Amino acid sequence: MNIKNLVRKNILELTPYSTARDDCRVPMEIYLDANENPFDNGVNRYPSPRQENLKQAISAIKEIPVKNLFLGNGSDEAIDLVYRVFCEPGKSSAIIMNPSYGMYSVAAQMNNVKIIDAFLTTDFTTNKKHGDTVAKNNATAFQLDTDKLLKQVRKDTKVIFLCSPNNPTGNLLDSKSIEKILKSFKGIVVVDQAYFDFAAADAGRNTNRGRYASGKHPSSTVRVTDFKNHIAKYPNLIVLETLSKAYAMAGLRIGLAIANEDIINIFNNVKYPYNINILAQRQALQMLRSSLRKEEEVETIVSERERVASELQKMGKGKTDGAVQKVYPSDANFLLVKFKQKEKIFHLLQENKIIVRDRGNMHGCKDCLRITVGNKDENDRMLRCIRAFAETLNANAYTNEEQTASGCVTPESISSEYIVQEHMEPERIASVERFTKETQIQVYVNLDKFREPRIETPLDFLNHMLQQIGYHGGITLDIKASGDINVDEHHTVEDIAITLGECLKKALGNKNGIGRYGFCLPMDEADAYIVMDIGGRIDFRWDVKFKSEKIGDVNSQMFEHFFKSLAEHLECNLHIKASGSNDHHIIEGIFKAFARTLKGAVRRETRDFAIPSSKGVL
Repeated sequence: MNIKNLVRKNILELTPYSTARDDCRVPMEIYLDANENPFDNGVNRYPSPRQENLKQAISAIKEIPVKNLFLGNGSDEAIDLVYRVFCEPGKSSAIIMNPSYGMYSVAAQMNNVKIIDAFLTTDFTTNKKHGDTVAKNNATAFQLDTDKLLKQVRKDTKVIFLCSPNNPTGNLLDSKSIEKILKSFKGIVVVDQAYFDFAAADAGRNTNRGRYASGKHPSSTVRVTDFKNHIAKYPNLIVLETLSKAYAMAGLRIGLAIANEDIINIFNNVKYPYNINILAQRQALQMLRSSLRKEEEVETIVSERERVASELQKMGKGKTDGAVQKVYPSDANFLLVKFKQKEKIFHLLQENKIIVRDRGNMHGCKDCLRITVGNKDENDRMLRCIRAFAETLNANAYTNEEQTASGCVTPESISSEYIVQEHMEPERIASVERFTKETQIQVYVNLDKFREPRIETPLDFLNHMLQQIGYHGGITLDIKASGDINVDEHHTVEDIAITLGECLKKALGNKNGIGRYGFCLPMDEADAYIVMDIGGRIDFRWDVKFKSEKIGDVNSQMFEHFFKSLAEHLECNLHIKASGSNDHHIIEGIFKAFARTLKGAVRRETRDFAIPSSKGVL
C-alpha cells in the first residue's frame, strides 16, 4: 500500500513552513534569526519544533523509533491532522464507532467530513450470523460487528476510527476484529489506545479480578494486543496514545501518534511549527525520567477500579429496586455504570461536590454514568453517597410502596451521617529522583502499604540487602539505579543511600503521630542492634567489623558509608552495632534490623496524630 495515494493532493504539494534552525542543523551560539527577545528568562526562545529530547525519551520508554513518533498538542491535534491530511472537505466520509470518544465526530464536523456511525453491540450475546466479528464465548457488550462495519465503507470513506479501550464503555475491542479491518480496509485505520496502560497492567496481574455483571472480564475473552507494535505490518495504521492518563500529565497536553515514517513526515509538514510549548516539553521530559511512580499509580488505579466495581455491584445484587443496575467491565481508568434513578444520583453527587460524567444520551448507555477512578479517599466518598441513596431506595421498596411507585426518593431524605467522610490521614507516599554524571537513581516508597519490593541496581548483593528493607519494614519500596560501577561501586551505593534517605524523609511529611523511636534486638544468626530517632536530629554511630574486603559484589567499607549517608539525608539518629562469625549474616542482620527499627519508628501510634514530642515541635 502506497500511503501517498491516500493523501490529499494539496497536502502532498504543500511547501511546509521551515525555520532557519530547521535548515541549519549545527549548533549555534548567537540566535538572531527568529525575532525573539534576547534577554534570557527561560522562555524567551521558541521551543524546538522537532521536540528531539522529548521524543528520544518517549522512544526509549515506548520502544518505538523516533522516526515513527509524532507529538501533538494533545491527541486532539493528531485526530484533526488525520482529517486534514486524508479527507477532502465536503467529499470524504469517516466511519466512527458509536458510542465512542466525542472528538472524532467534532473534528469531522470541523473539517466538513461526513460521519458514518458504526454502532457497537449492546448485549451479551454472540452474533451467530457474523461469529468472527464479535468475541465468542461469553462475548461482552460494546464490541465491533466487523462485517457490518466493512459493509458501511463507501468509495469516499477515507478513515475508520477505533478506540480500544473504548471511551465511554471502558472495554478493549476484540483484536481479531481490528486486524480484520486493517487487512480489509484500503484507507487509514486509527486505533486510539489512550487507556491502554491500564489494560496492559491489568492483564499482567496475577490477582483474582473483580466480579462483573457478565461474570467475565473482557480480558478473559479479548486478547490484550498493543497495536503500536504492528505499524510495520500495517502501513495504513495510526496508533494514538497520550501522556495525559497513565503518565498523569493531562495539564501538559501532549499526545502521541505512532505510524510509519511516511505518515509521520506528512504530519510534521502540516502541523504548526511550535505546537508544544517549551515549558510542557521540559516538564514532560522531567516527569518521564521517573517510571517507578507511574507504574505504581497505574497498578493502584487498576486495583481501586476492581474494588469500586465490586462495591457498586453489591448495591444492586439481588435487589429488583437496586440503585445499581449494571457495572460494565472495564480495561480503562473509569467505569460505566447503569443506575436506577440516574438523574437523582448524578445530582446527589454534585451536591456533595463530586462530579462524574453523564453518558446517558449515548448509544447503548441509557441511564449510565461514567465514573473515573480516583484515589481511595475520593472513591470512598463517592461510594458513600451512592450507598446512602441505594439503602434509602431499598428501604423505601419495603416500607413505602406508594413512594416507590412514584420514584420519589429525594437527596434530602438521606441522612448526612452516610455522606460525611470520617477523617483519615492519607497514605505517606513519596518518590525522589537523583540524576548525576555518575548515577541515575529513582526511589519510590509508601510507608503505609506493603507490596513486594522492586529493586534494580547493578549490584546483585546490594539488591538482596535492599529487598530486606521492604520485606521487614512492611513498606512499599521500589529502587531503580544505574551507575559507573565499571570504576567502582562508591557513587552508586552512596547515591542510592542519599536518595532513599530523602525519599523516606519526604514520605514522613510533618511526622504527626509517628512512633519516632525504633529499637531492635538480635536477629538471625548474627547479633544486630539498632536504635533510631527520626525526630530530626542527626547522629550516626557504627560499631561493626568485617573480616572480608568484599561481601558479594560490594566493598564491605561501603556499608558504613551507605547507612551514614542514609541517616544524614533521612535526618535521624542511627546507632548500629553488630557482630558475628559470617560477614554475609552480619550485614544481612543489619539490613533486617534496620527495616524492623524503621517499621516501629514510622508507625502511626495515635488517632489524633499529635507531634511525638513534649515540645510540640520536631
